[in-house]
Amino acid sequence: MGNELVDVESLGAYAKEQWDLGDQHAAEAGEPYWVRGAEALEKAKASVLALGKETFGAYQERVTGRDESTCRERRQAYRKYIEDKSTRKSSNGAAGSRASIRGLSGKAKRDNASRQAREQLHTRIENRSKEDAAVRALAKRMIDIGYKTLAKELHPDAGGSKEAMVRLGDAKKRCYRVFGL
Repeated sequence: MGNELVDVESLGAYAKEQWDLGDQHAAEAGEPYWVRGAEALEKAKASVLALGKETFGAYQERVTGRDESTCRERRQAYRKYIEDKSTRKSSNGAAGSRASIRGLSGKAKRDNASRQAREQLHTRIENRSKEDAAVRALAKRMIDIGYKTLAKELHPDAGGSKEAMVRLGDAKKRCYRVFGL
């Protein structure tokens, strides 16, 4: 999990949707829905904290409709699940993979279709993240260009004042904060 900023509202809605589906279909789930919901919240965490509009706990409660302790427990279980999954992969090796492929059943085929759907969703989320990064880069350029243009007018050497330059600097910092720059 990198420090890139993501669309926290979409990820929060996705986490809620996954947990709601998990509550409805827990017995049928090949990979628990709550794992994918917790993964979405983990991805959103850095962005929520960077935006500073609300605490991460309040964000989780708002977007998932679950209390903070439930969200925390599920995120901790997700981290353990990922850790256990990586341990199983390294201990099984290639032989374990071949054995599991040989035993494909109807359920395994359904799980494979479900996995493909999840991968498509993850691809859409990644594409949205890339688009958000491109928008942030343009926003940074726009803020910098505006800052330089206004600095030429508001600088004390151009007839402006020190106070105006301080306000301009504060405005630039606020704009950076809004876009997570």
